[in-house]
Amino acid sequence: MFIQKRSGNAAGSHGTGGDGDIKLVTSASDLTSASACEFALLRRVDAKLGRDVEVPADDDPMLRRAAELGGVHEDRVLQRYREELGLGSLGSAGGVVEIPQVDSRVEAELFEASRQTELALRGGADVVFQATFYDPEQRPAEKAKGDPAIAFVGFADFLRRLPNGDYEVQDTKLARRARVTALMQLAAYAEQLERMGVPAAPEAMLILGDDAQSRHRLLDIAPVFRRRRERLHTILLERAGRSAETARVRAPLRLPGVPQG
Repeated sequence: MFIQKRSGNAAGSHGTGGDGDIKLVTSASDLTSASACEFALLRRVDAKLGRDVEVPADDDPMLRRAAELGGVHEDRVLQRYREELGLGSLGSAGGVVEIPQVDSRVEAELFEASRQTELALRGGADVVFQATFYDPEQRPAEKAKGDPAIAFVGFADFLRRLPNGDYEVQDTKLARRARVTALMQLAAYAEQLERMGVPAAPEAMLILGDDAQSRHRLLDIAPVFRRRRERLHTILLERAGRSAETARVRAPLRLPGVPQG
């Protein structure tokens, strides 16, 4: 999670001021962090809000090594897709379209990468790599309550076009088995496809560290994902200064094959 000024430039340490001129920008990894330890997540949030707290440096050598190996695994899958499907171009059917990396703290770059992602999807790319999703108001600000807006940013490893035109969310993980936190990411990205008006496949896939494919129905994942996102929004708003009143989250978007209620 990070704090973003309404102008689009990232803020380092700012109080909310209760005037809604900032956004709390979340990602799928924040769902993972909150699920693992809310206290640790909120300590980092406090630091970003400018409060006098100490947060241990994120310099674990084991985590760094895991990230490196994860990148190698992702690159290996990307190379296989390149060899199978060839390189594509924005707005044209077929091939692998790769969305350039951007600074996620700069809103203008996020909007542009999101635009390119949508162009690639609507153009019929076979695979979109590092698809960028940016929802600037996943939960709109409520100025009367002093609540800032909550935005969402996400980068999907792969979106694979199926024969029927649906896009399947695919994520690479070093683990040898599927974990609930990884499934939350799949659901988050599938929801963003629906927000764009792009059909998402009813199943999503994890490509595990041994190259095994683990498929999961969004119908099964969605309820847990929504509860955890609501909890994340609630604790963030409370930490940002609102009262203990339960945060109200915008009605969830439709996920393919998932009944609302």
